Amino acid sequence: MGTRKIYVIAGIVLAGFGNTLWAQDVNEILTKHEKAIGGMDNWNKVKNIKWKGVLNTQGAEVRATNIVVPGKEMTFDTDFGGTINHQVVIRNKDQAVFITWPAKEDSINMDAMNASWPQFNIRANQLLGFKEEGTKTEYMGEEAINNAPCYKIKCTSKTGFEFTCFIDKTSYYLVRTESLINSNDEDKEVSVGYSDYKEAGGGIMLPMSMATSHGEMVFSKTELNVPVTDSTFKAAPPETK
Repeated sequence: MGTRKIYVIAGIVLAGFGNTLWAQDVNEILTKHEKAIGGMDNWNKVKNIKWKGVLNTQGAEVRATNIVVPGKEMTFDTDFGGTINHQVVIRNKDQAVFITWPAKEDSINMDAMNASWPQFNIRANQLLGFKEEGTKTEYMGEEAINNAPCYKIKCTSKTGFEFTCFIDKTSYYLVRTESLINSNDEDKEVSVGYSDYKEAGGGIMLPMSMATSHGEMVFSKTELNVPVTDSTFKAAPPETK
């Protein structure tokens, strides 16, 4: 066998071995990330999350409260100028349906919902159970986010939706996601920044700040497994203080 052929075969073997190593590295990174934010055993005990804080949007501060059953339904109560509006979001197959009093409905696809309103499906957005969810991953190297070195990972959901995650090399927290969504027949780049992780209880770590295209949501309080009733996820008329 000639020397050149040996080199070619060796190169193919090493390339395949390198790809296996990268795949193992991605799995290890995401497994460490899952552990850093509480671990799957603790997250499987979370039935709902209540977020309370302020949405800073277009120069205004809007007080907001969400109660979220991850990936299924969410209340969205806002207080602006003393007027409290109640809205709910319900998942219907591959659509997220926004319902406003008295009977107005708008919907967007779930991929766009997850990218635009990250608290709605915080489990999926934090890549929890990525293997079980059938998410494909590809290691893309390293990149600094806010001067912090991060692992860059390309992800593809089982629906074919692609997004890029940046995981802090020190804390293993997710600090940013980037994706391309279709809105009104136009492709739109969407990014979400996650920061200020704090424990919500039971070892669960949640980002207390999320920066999205709608503005920055800064949460002052989070609670797990709060009491809910049949009326919790039903739209209601506005209230005035």
